[in-house]
Amino acid sequence: MRITLLFLILFQSVLINAQNRGGIRNSSPGNQRTATAPVKMPEYDPAKTAGIMEYDIKAVLKKLKLKKNPNSVIVKKAIEDHNREMNALNLLHTGIFDELKMLVALTINQAVATKDYSGMKNLQKQLNTTLEPIREKVTVSDSSLNEKLRKELSEGQFKKWVKYQKQQRSKNKVRAPNQTQGTKNKKQKGKNRY
Repeated sequence: MRITLLFLILFQSVLINAQNRGGIRNSSPGNQRTATAPVKMPEYDPAKTAGIMEYDIKAVLKKLKLKKNPNSVIVKKAIEDHNREMNALNLLHTGIFDELKMLVALTINQAVATKDYSGMKNLQKQLNTTLEPIREKVTVSDSSLNEKLRKELSEGQFKKWVKYQKQQRSKNKVRAPNQTQGTKNKKQKGKNRY
């Protein structure tokens, strides 16, 4: 009886000692996890937020399989006109875009310094009201391009064009730095990830 009691006490002291050593070992400076570096904010691009984007003519012709088609000249001209219009919009509103970049940078720096992010909602409202007229012009330009292409392309080719256009818009979307593409997470949502 004494031997088993002595054995249990010895066994408990060894376990407690081992746990403490592990705790000390894990809390030593060499084993501590270093703090992750702060996420670098991407530079804000108001032109992207407004929806101003150009289409790659060669990629469009390849996607729609129009390289040797007689309609390719008309499609190419329509896309070139659209790209010129987007360049003109970008050039026309360069001053506004520069002011918005500075405003966003100042607001973010102030929010990070003071840890008060309430000004971000006001900033978002101001950005939306400032960029709304530009977005409307971009929408009109896109719809006129789509109407021109609808007349020249077959139904299947036009569907491919609309799909390509949506892909380009999603690639061009402004995202926060910690957001992922989203499609991977959505696909894995229902799956067992263990």
